[in-house]
Amino acid sequence: MRLCRGPEVVANLWDWDERWQVRWLQDGTPKGAMERRLATDPLSEELYRGRSRPSRRPCVDPVPTGHLFFARPAPGARRVVVEATDPWGELHVATI
Repeated sequence: MRLCRGPEVVANLWDWDERWQVRWLQDGTPKGAMERRLATDPLSEELYRGRSRPSRRPCVDPVPTGHLFFARPAPGARRVVVEATDPWGELHVATI
């Protein structure tokens, strides 16, 4: 799992399928499930879009994917933790 932060926290869960549970906490307070959306990975956008970026190559071009999860922390939030539980009960945790 990789996290990106802007106005929203974005969790990219490459192996995700519909049996996973994805939750988030803000400054230690549980906030519930993250919202799954069809979108492009913010890191991929940053690395490969724009005139100053490398020549476009289909293998790295940002494309919409369904394994991105979004949460919008409150202004001033200091720490966001994402907990993703896979179908086998293994907990994956990332903090930003």
